[in-house]
Amino acid sequence: FLSSPDSLRMVVQFDFTIFEDVQFLKKHNMELTELFNRIQKSSVHWKEENKQKMITYINELEEEYLNKKDGYELAIRARLYDILLLIFRDIPHTENNKLNYPNRKTSLLKLEKIFNYIEESYMKDISLKDAADYIGFTSSYFAKFFKKYTGSTFCHYVNQYRLTKAQWYLFNEDLAITEIAYNVGFTNVKTFNRLFKNEVGLSPTQYKKRQFS
Repeated sequence: FLSSPDSLRMVVQFDFTIFEDVQFLKKHNMELTELFNRIQKSSVHWKEENKQKMITYINELEEEYLNKKDGYELAIRARLYDILLLIFRDIPHTENNKLNYPNRKTSLLKLEKIFNYIEESYMKDISLKDAADYIGFTSSYFAKFFKKYTGSTFCHYVNQYRLTKAQWYLFNEDLAITEIAYNVGFTNVKTFNRLFKNEVGLSPTQYKKRQFS
């Protein structure tokens, strides 16, 4: 999700294997990827108290990670377990959207490889064919595979990623709009301005002025 003009976006990345010993998931015959796939992703559909709990846990995760006091690894693990319980017990679930590829773990590893590729290459001109070749798929199969797992076309996902990076630059760096557009992989500034306004609701210039006002 792109952050709205008056908010900040924080990403928490962790390895699912930290939860390998969670017995209640085994008891319910549920894989973690399935649980995360089923929850209602947007907090506008959550109860306010659960939304505030999630905000608290994520803020505490950041604080522990940045300060690194004695035992911070345990604190981080504890907060991740709090988040998992909140997701399991209190966050609304959508229909059971199980992933139906024959070898789900292999497919998820492929998806992780694609995300890493995007992260390393978003500032350059990358196409669906480039990504398909990188992962060893045909273009048509890759397009279906990516849409199945992310709910987005590859092109739209890459542009969303670039726009999120652009928001970071606009919030943290006093750079020209043209320079930011090129930094995040847009070769056409008009296209960058149009997509940014469509997604965020403000032009890059308006967004930048709001951050520095």
